[in-house]
Amino acid sequence: MKTLVIEGWRFLAHSYAMVGQQLALALGARPDVEIFWRDAPPHDPTWRATEDLWPPDAAARLRAWHAPEDQTRVDATLRIGAPLNFEPAAHGRTLVFGTTESGCVGDYMVKGGDARRRLSACTVDVLTCSAWSREGFLRSWLPSKRIFTIPLGVDPGVFRPLDAEHRARERKAMGWEDRFVFLHLGAMTGNKGVDLLVRAFGEIAARHPKAMLLLKGSDNLYDSGLLVQGALGALGARASRDVLDRIRYVGRDLTNAEVARLYQAADVYVSAYKAEGFNLPVLEAAACGTPVICTRGGPTDEFTDPSFARRISSRLIVEPGAGKRELSPSLEHLISLMDEAARDEGFRAGARAAGPQFVRAGWTWDHSAAALRRVLGWD
Repeated sequence: MKTLVIEGWRFLAHSYAMVGQQLALALGARPDVEIFWRDAPPHDPTWRATEDLWPPDAAARLRAWHAPEDQTRVDATLRIGAPLNFEPAAHGRTLVFGTTESGCVGDYMVKGGDARRRLSACTVDVLTCSAWSREGFLRSWLPSKRIFTIPLGVDPGVFRPLDAEHRARERKAMGWEDRFVFLHLGAMTGNKGVDLLVRAFGEIAARHPKAMLLLKGSDNLYDSGLLVQGALGALGARASRDVLDRIRYVGRDLTNAEVARLYQAADVYVSAYKAEGFNLPVLEAAACGTPVICTRGGPTDEFTDPSFARRISSRLIVEPGAGKRELSPSLEHLISLMDEAARDEGFRAGARAAGPQFVRAGWTWDHSAAALRRVLGWD
């Protein structure tokens, strides 16, 4: 029996919390692994946890895990939270999960600051989830022997396509019967490219009278609503009332099943991101059979395919001296791809079959857990 201690967040609508909990659920389903959980303090004291994000059986499993007793033999500790803590655990192997959205590790990302000193002298192993993020750690002085890349995944039992009849019922219940719905999920922070998406939709709305844009943020963790208002305000007088009326915002926390229904009912998922460590919503959308438009050149290149995704051309921008990297997606190309996706029923129909098949073949949480077992040497 192997023992794994997770040090991280439970019951928060945060990507790090989701990764830690899903990996623990997948690993804990194996009879040869025992999971313990040590709760990490929230990065922001205003964050509020809620078990309602999970179905009752999963919530009960997550709630039941506890910190190990002093005499418990610990084989490995996996830390998933922020700031990144590179101090070795008292017993067993230590792994720290993290991402480098902007292509480098800033001092603010590391517990105690001084990222260069702490990473160059690091004695624990670091897990990340994309080649983009891995390069960011290497660029930030972490020795290559200390970094391991594992894929993230989805639960195909939740994130799956609906048949045409069920999907039509869901769209009717949402009031989307006669709409063409573009969807985006995220914190609405600058790296997500929401400002670009809103500008593109202004043009699309003029071409497609039935088009609608739904933005799903997270007001519990971020000022997502205010950030969206800022993006809309930047449109200024150019934006007609008709365009603004066709942009909807949802900021409350949703369960995984509720999030899946948004993907399943939407027509196209759009992520014109500028910097991401992975971008899990793109993978979730594909698993639900939703066609995807996302930025070219970043981590999504690793888990998207032309059969269900179209990529926005972009330029890589490197900040002199700081090592910060950001993608600059083309507004004109984004508009073109959104316009084409709205007109190309064949592409959308093909994506509804191709996306779920692609995800099931290699991008589930079971695949992620298997990759972590290989890193730990447990296979």
